[in-house]
Amino acid sequence: MEAHGLSSPAVTRNRLFLACGNLRPDSILRCFVTVLHGGGILSIRAYRNIVVAHQWSDPAFALKVFNEMEWLGYKADKAASVLVACCQLGMHEEVQQLFMQMASRALEPNAKSSGIMVNSYSSNNEPEKDLALFATMRNRCFKPDRFAYHHGILSCIALRRIQYGVELYEDAVTANMALCVSTCVVLRSECQKFGRHRLADKIMADMARSRAINAEQGPASHAL
Repeated sequence: MEAHGLSSPAVTRNRLFLACGNLRPDSILRCFVTVLHGGGILSIRAYRNIVVAHQWSDPAFALKVFNEMEWLGYKADKAASVLVACCQLGMHEEVQQLFMQMASRALEPNAKSSGIMVNSYSSNNEPEKDLALFATMRNRCFKPDRFAYHHGILSCIALRRIQYGVELYEDAVTANMALCVSTCVVLRSECQKFGRHRLADKIMADMARSRAINAEQGPASHAL
């Protein structure tokens, strides 16, 4: 269809995405991006997939596509991807606004979107808000990932709430989570400052384990 200069109807694009499932070839996304650059209007499924595909590699473009979706009246249910794009661009106020507007968009915050907000608050030097949201995540039984734990522990250190930072660390260990090596390094240093040498030694042992697991999983390109 492309070779013959024929425009592909929305139903064809949707069928293509459904056929590929979660293993969408880059060539398909590039094709749809070409249609978009040419002034064409895509289906909502195509828009959503483009936003997700570019949240890390080209966050400015992901945000532009999201804004076009909003203008067309499409329901942008990929909130986490938009939050990631804004964080990548340092747009922390916009991240907070989008997160607060999720309810009005009929979107419920989940572990992923809340974890991104924890990262944003920490990166924007707002440790009080960071820990308040982390507490909300725990109350809602959301499972934070290792990056949320990392930023939560950094906020504890910034506020000199070392005991709470240790509690978060122990929560992650209990959940059998491999923390970021940098998390272990920073928390171990703080424990040594306060004379908690036994805990510092335990963190040192856990750090070796985390390093090995993280190496097996490959580079963490989605860390904020």
